[in-house]
Amino acid sequence: MTLTLSGNFVAGTTYPVRDILRSAGGRWDPGQKAWVYPTPEAAQAALQRAQEAPTGPAPGRCEC
Repeated sequence: MTLTLSGNFVAGTTYPVRDILRSAGGRWDPGQKAWVYPTPEAAQAALQRAQEAPTGPAPGRCEC
């Protein structure tokens, strides 16, 4: 999973951790294709939480 931080934005392969990014206060900006946070500090905290999250299929999703 590749995530990048730029100011108030978290971008990259965010789909697997979208629920974490949303619960950390992020708002998806389809134009920027990134999660937007009110401050750079909030974006940094969300990025850290997302990077620490276990990866794998989302619960209830089949890897058929």
